[in-house]
Amino acid sequence: MKCCTWILSLIAVAALAFACAEPDGVSVGFSLTDAPIDESLVTAVNVTVGEVAVNESADASLADGDGSWKKVTIDPPVTINLLDLQGGLTEALGDPIVLAGGTQINQIRLGVEAVQVMEGDVAATTTMPSSTGLKIVNAFRVP
Repeated sequence: MKCCTWILSLIAVAALAFACAEPDGVSVGFSLTDAPIDESLVTAVNVTVGEVAVNESADASLADGDGSWKKVTIDPPVTINLLDLQGGLTEALGDPIVLAGGTQINQIRLGVEAVQVMEGDVAATTTMPSSTGLKIVNAFRVP
């Protein structure tokens, strides 16, 4: 399908983090949402997510292998049509995890196992440019 790469580059997929105080730290959960797109070309964007990984450490300069990675495995992996998540709707990704308070999240990775774009009744399977899934790299403090 000729427009798959173009369409995927326009779709704004965001992982939303929400936090709540816990006795042992801060409970952080993740959800998926999508920005509106021109649906005249695309009828579905099905994304299968099997894991959410969070790099938590006080030092944002640490390399991937040196930071503290916490993972939420989604078993079985969940397939979500991003077009169903427009206009502020969200879909939770696995269970929340507990992080130490007063630290920072350096990176979030969505373990995207598959992406399928539908144009009418025609399906095209696409691939992520990274083998580690969708990376959200923007350090922020966890209170």
